[in-house]
Amino acid sequence: METRAFSTSVMNMTSLCDDVGPFDGYALTSLDDLPGISMLDFPCEDPFPLLNSSHVLPNNTRRPPIRKLCAKQGCVKFARCQGMCTQHGGRRYCGIHGCPRVAQFAGKCTTHGGTKPCDVPGCLKSMQSRGKCKAHGGGVRCQAPDCAKGSISNGFCRGHGGGLRCVVTRCTKWAQRERMCVRHHHDYSTADNSAVQMMQM
Repeated sequence: METRAFSTSVMNMTSLCDDVGPFDGYALTSLDDLPGISMLDFPCEDPFPLLNSSHVLPNNTRRPPIRKLCAKQGCVKFARCQGMCTQHGGRRYCGIHGCPRVAQFAGKCTTHGGTKPCDVPGCLKSMQSRGKCKAHGGGVRCQAPDCAKGSISNGFCRGHGGGLRCVVTRCTKWAQRERMCVRHHHDYSTADNSAVQMMQM
């Protein structure tokens, strides 16, 4: 029984070989066909490639981080701070004493400097996008051809129709004071003062 089992294992091993060298050309039927030959003499590939240190398995075992849900019973939103979502108090507030605003950067709100500064040396303005403030190329650009200014509203700068316009009819200037341009606001204020002076007389 042991001889038959050993012979069977030899035949199985020879089936794994791509090239049996001097034994190529005839079939192996028994141990008598292998005089003085050890099983280590067969030039076979590694039958256990997974145990070889040269084989590196792909690292597919990493799993994405699991986000916890809000600790409030019945809430299905993700927790943001202290186990709560933003709706149930999971917010980081400004580190300045007495400030009720939400912290944006470095533990402070935007009013108290909680914004990333512009990457341009010497610029103290807040970063908008691409590491720069709006004056140095950050933020959304105007959609008008060859215009490098920042977009104010509707995708355009003030010079190309963006921003609020003066409420006075047929005035195309942008509003600066009380929804009016500087000129019409001045005329409006002067007219009101004249009317008040006439009423006082």
